[in-house]
Amino acid sequence: MDRRPVFDDVHGFIFELYREGLIDGTQVDRIDRLTRPAEYCTRMRAKLDSLRRERPSHLQSQAPLFIEKSLAQDEILPLEWPVTGTTGHDFLEQVSLVLHHPDGEAPVSALWSSLGQATFGEIERATRLEALDTRFAKEFETLRTLLASDFKSNGRAADRDLDPALRAILAVFPVTRSYFADGGDSGADFRAIDRAHLAAQPLLRGDQLAAMGRICQYLADARIDTPERQNILERFESLTTQLAEEAETALARYSRLLSHNGTGGHPGRFSAGIADFHKSNEARQATHPQALLRIATPDTEWGETERGRLMVLSEPEAEWPLKAQQWLEQTRTFLTITSHGPSPVSADAYRIFQSLIASWSLEESGRTGYAERFNRSLLSALRDADQHTNWASPDESYEAACLGFAGKFITGPLQSDLSAYVTRLDNAAALNSLAQALLWMTSQVPRISLNKTQGGFSTQPLSTQRRASTLKHGNPFWRALVTGNQGAADRR
Repeated sequence: MDRRPVFDDVHGFIFELYREGLIDGTQVDRIDRLTRPAEYCTRMRAKLDSLRRERPSHLQSQAPLFIEKSLAQDEILPLEWPVTGTTGHDFLEQVSLVLHHPDGEAPVSALWSSLGQATFGEIERATRLEALDTRFAKEFETLRTLLASDFKSNGRAADRDLDPALRAILAVFPVTRSYFADGGDSGADFRAIDRAHLAAQPLLRGDQLAAMGRICQYLADARIDTPERQNILERFESLTTQLAEEAETALARYSRLLSHNGTGGHPGRFSAGIADFHKSNEARQATHPQALLRIATPDTEWGETERGRLMVLSEPEAEWPLKAQQWLEQTRTFLTITSHGPSPVSADAYRIFQSLIASWSLEESGRTGYAERFNRSLLSALRDADQHTNWASPDESYEAACLGFAGKFITGPLQSDLSAYVTRLDNAAALNSLAQALLWMTSQVPRISLNKTQGGFSTQPLSTQRRASTLKHGNPFWRALVTGNQGAADRR
């Protein structure tokens, strides 16, 4: 993409559509996979601006240029990039945080810990180290060798401590990537290196700490203007980008509360206050006032309606830890012995409970074919986690145990308890759905997809006929809220 002929060939059709007025702007996905994203965005902006005069006279305003980029906590979009803003993953998390009750964090976290599970930070670090030992072993070894060679040739000691020091930095790097190789020298890049240096210290000892300090200083020292350093920077930033995408595996393993497990989310954070939400909006308004906002993506396991239900589990009134412990005890007879012991393991059983809560229909008509759709969703989640089964070599006995466990739950006596519990949550869940929609539509520029699903669950079938029937015969929203048990909805 850095080569002009390649750039022109790849984007020729898009530019032609823009010139003719058939599209008004463009969105670039996976921007951080490019070696020089700032240079790419500058080239895109220049080309779109040059075509404005050739568009129909009433369509000559500047083209919006959006980029798909998940921002880490406290990360901002590089201000020097000539883009309109991101596609809104950051807003998805900000809305989610403000709708979770902070008093639910301690009991829900205690429950997750009682299942023998680690924090999200620990799980994310473990998945990155696994990836360095397997999928990215060659890339890591090349980077380590280049660093050792450059250190040695320039009088910097290359020692056995370089390997663990580099691994530790990569395992804890706090953002998707820095942009030193793209000419970046902003405070954000230096802060990322400093934060990685600090976070990696507990993982190292003795001379390893000194080796890590040398690596961090080298990466951030623009005075070392050599082709060798440029090559190392490009490889380092490419590797941190690939490792950041391993967060998808970590998300599949971390089930403390599934309402947090969306693309771009940071489920180690449980909730945030209203002031934090406003602060985030004000910061985005100050730098990218036309940035897109979204409350769901095709990549998230659950849509906004399902997450609205799961968010209620953070409410003290929901008594979720108590209910989950009851179900774990009541389903002991559902377990099957596999090579992993009694299966599913407790953490996966806990995930199944949450998945059932998110997707369970209170109407009999909504359960037609439900088990088949639920099983497909569950298999995907289990394989994505890459622990007891995976896509490359599925463990069929473990998968069968998980599917059988879920099947016994929804066809046996516990089905009525599931329905009763979902009914108890549903009014508050409806308010969460409404709150998400209101915040989405009133904050900045909502991103509306043509394939946007109805406010039903993604595990349920959707058709134009069903959508029309709902609009014609469905109860008004206010009536749905004021009927039945109010529960936590009263307090909200």
